[in-house]
Amino acid sequence: MANEAPLLSPRSCSGLAYNYRSYEQALVVNALTREEPRLPRKFLLVEVQEPCWYKRPTYIALAITSIGFLLTLLSRSVRLAAPWDALTEFIGKFGEAVLIAGILAFALDRFLKRELLADAARGLFVHMLGFDQHPAVKTRLAAITFNTKLFISKKGIICILERTADGKVKLQVRMDWTIQNPTAERLPYPYGLAFERVERPAEASVTMICAGADQLQNTQEDPKEPGVWRLGGETEIPPDSSREFTAAYTIILPDDFYHDFATATPVMDTTLTVEAPEDLRVEVSRGHTDANIAAHSWRYANLFMPGERITLRWFRD
Repeated sequence: MANEAPLLSPRSCSGLAYNYRSYEQALVVNALTREEPRLPRKFLLVEVQEPCWYKRPTYIALAITSIGFLLTLLSRSVRLAAPWDALTEFIGKFGEAVLIAGILAFALDRFLKRELLADAARGLFVHMLGFDQHPAVKTRLAAITFNTKLFISKKGIICILERTADGKVKLQVRMDWTIQNPTAERLPYPYGLAFERVERPAEASVTMICAGADQLQNTQEDPKEPGVWRLGGETEIPPDSSREFTAAYTIILPDDFYHDFATATPVMDTTLTVEAPEDLRVEVSRGHTDANIAAHSWRYANLFMPGERITLRWFRD
């Protein structure tokens, strides 16, 4: 089973820590996990333009309070003769009302709104689905929502099956994909392949080619996950841009077997093409949106999330 590294495992999803961009985002996590959001003193803002001072609620409340105070002070400092004395009294009353409104906006309104949003966010699944999800499910959904930034817009897989002299099948694979970064920040992208030990016989060779980087070769056993052999590296994807990658490998497998193509990054569009001898019957996973059986080509236009896979099967016809 060849996978793009890094592979996801249940233990990698424990102890999640979120960097909230806003209090509203923390409320969504609260709704998904039913845990109180742990907010830092300052929210993490990554390459986000700060709003102008006059658009900040705190400054608006402060301005309203100041105007009310000045109007009240003006009404008590300046006394107009009749018939304008009524205007002076009106300015004083109006200033007091504005002053009270500013104090409420500055001291209470923002906290009341936060509490209202928090109350609305609690029990979100009950209103959407009619029942409340398990906490583990909500925690995983929160992680997917806020931690998924990079995605593969297009991926092509070409497989060539050939019989060997000892009756086995040599599987040659070439994969090409384009990784997209739609955000406004540079993001790290760990790329590579992962194999089970049984899939790495002596005849196997694996290469990983990254555009603009050196070619990587030779798999190594993962000391943190015995039995898994990996090959890969890490690069950074610039903001609002894409990078292309190519991987190729060859493995020897039985003539009645299968091979999985799993992903660790969301994939939007996948095309699988297979060349095989006439005496081998080839089948693939269901879910493809378009197929050319004669050319042994299948297209999967549906989304593949991390951990999902396409299975290629072959057997004697």
